[in-house]
Amino acid sequence: MVALFQEAFVGVKTMAEHIQVMSINLYSLLQKVEDLGQVDLAGIDLKVLHVSDIHNNPVALDLVERVVNTFAVDFVIDTGDITDFGSPLEVGLLSRLDDWPVPYVIALGNHDSPAIAKHLATVPAVTLLKGEMVEIAGLKILGVSDPAAQREVMTTAEPGEMEAAVAQLKELLASAEEPDLLAVHEQRMAMPFAGKVPVILHGHSHSPRIQEIDGSVVIDAGTCGAAGIRGLQSTDEIPYSLVLLHFSKGEDSWRLVAADTISLYYRQAGFGFRRTIFSAPGEGDETEDDATFPGP
Repeated sequence: MVALFQEAFVGVKTMAEHIQVMSINLYSLLQKVEDLGQVDLAGIDLKVLHVSDIHNNPVALDLVERVVNTFAVDFVIDTGDITDFGSPLEVGLLSRLDDWPVPYVIALGNHDSPAIAKHLATVPAVTLLKGEMVEIAGLKILGVSDPAAQREVMTTAEPGEMEAAVAQLKELLASAEEPDLLAVHEQRMAMPFAGKVPVILHGHSHSPRIQEIDGSVVIDAGTCGAAGIRGLQSTDEIPYSLVLLHFSKGEDSWRLVAADTISLYYRQAGFGFRRTIFSAPGEGDETEDDATFPGP
């Protein structure tokens, strides 16, 4: 285990240098994509950055903060596994959030723990989702931590635990105002709400994906930490990925206009971009634009 951490740490140092250069060029990437001319995003009222599965990768928060500052993101939603083992040792690695520039909303994942929740509850910028509706920048958000985050030992939630958590969320939805967005960690908790909430965010799979199901947009941000140590040791590269959400405000509701999936590839020293455009009701299906750019 010691050798694994040492090897991973050396890799992270080199990776940070590559990502610093690539993230600086993100703005020019977006300018190139705007030239595709599919949609005018000048009238966007709210930008939300969806991240997930950082897995204690110190480079990830550097990347997230660069995207926040470059694209004037209003707030971040993290769908869990910000740590790898949920251990008290990892609390110190979350100090980057102490002076975070925008609100940071999080639904803890199965790799997190009560110790992590206790620490994050003391961080001014952080809002922990605990099964209650919160409003950030006017967006109504409902979310809850993964059932396994209540344990000190990292594991996945048992089927019965997941069913109970889903039932609890359904009760909340039945008794409360409809949220604009639902944030949970696992797909198992997300999918039962397709057709019931306009936008559903989750993670856990480490593979970014956007789907429209029964009128809901379901977004998996993949892994903003490239799966942590496992990703560094993997034969196949797992990219750093995150999704930038563009909302417009109507008279009485928010509408998700577009979602930009950004993937950074360390070994290839390049990055990919996919913009998914969501049509207004009655205007047709979603469209996508893809672009891949080599590194500098």
